[in-house]
Amino acid sequence: METTNETKNVRYLSLDIVRGLALFGILLINIPVYNTGLFDMPLLPSMEEGTNVDRILAMFVEKKFYSLFSFLFGLGFYIFATRAEQKGRKPLALFARRMVALLVLGIIHLFFFIGSILAMYAFVGFFLLPFYRRQTKTIGYWILGLLAVHTFGTASGLFSVYSPMEPTLLVNNDLLIIFILFLSGLWFGKMRLFEPTEASRVLLVRLLVVTLPVTLIGFGVIGWTYGSIDTPLYVGLFAIPMAYTYVSGLFLVFRNESVARRWMPVARVGQMAFTNYLMQNVLGLALITALGYGVGEVTTTDALWMALVIYGIELIWSTLYFKKWRIGPFEWIWRKMTYGFSYKPS
Repeated sequence: METTNETKNVRYLSLDIVRGLALFGILLINIPVYNTGLFDMPLLPSMEEGTNVDRILAMFVEKKFYSLFSFLFGLGFYIFATRAEQKGRKPLALFARRMVALLVLGIIHLFFFIGSILAMYAFVGFFLLPFYRRQTKTIGYWILGLLAVHTFGTASGLFSVYSPMEPTLLVNNDLLIIFILFLSGLWFGKMRLFEPTEASRVLLVRLLVVTLPVTLIGFGVIGWTYGSIDTPLYVGLFAIPMAYTYVSGLFLVFRNESVARRWMPVARVGQMAFTNYLMQNVLGLALITALGYGVGEVTTTDALWMALVIYGIELIWSTLYFKKWRIGPFEWIWRKMTYGFSYKPS
């Protein structure tokens, strides 16, 4: 399939916008624990105030945006590997080095922020390697199979005589959800659904039509049961179909170039998502410390206004940064750790 320069610009701009939006959702959830390091694990806050803000976050944000980010990671794997292959490199070996680098950086980050997803992403990322050369049909079967295990296993916890979480730990956990979404992003890439073609539009509309009813039911169930012992199960149960709804809806919106370009500041945030993810931690910790909050004392209501302040700073600094540089500072470090410090991009 031939792709014009204009099409390429729209394609990657939409990816950056969605990635930038995902970062804001992750920021909202992470702020209450930004001052929680590896050795503060026993002091982790519950983050459950029972306010309307908590209810809204549980319905629309919790596990949705990191799921969206996970999906984009899988799509990023496809783009990274295909680019490497086009340049005559060994894509799988290169991606393995990339994951080793991410694992090292992620372990370091864990000492400063217990909620860091970097090491987890690196670990799960290795399991993508065998799927790169598989057909889309094969990947689709794996997604459906794992999704069935996750769905039925999680749902079984609702009828358990034990604590609802106990029998579902193997199927309702972040690692499995992340892997399913990694595979989904890879499938999405292989199907070229990130390209603004008529064929991709039709498939995105179909995906939206299929998943939107499930998502709406999920919003209602989570909102209705919020505060009960079953709420975490429902949040996990609907996380993946909700991510599919968000993905299909957002890519349909931002496939329009005129719409996408109005969101350029958000795209700039997403363009250096690694740097901004770490920067959120630094700014959040600085703000929490300056205001005198202790571990577990930041409420989700506080987190809401803090997130708006921090994300506003990132919108401004990311826009200014790319007026002079082409790649974020931590993206540069990650690239050098992947290719070697003597590497110069062609």
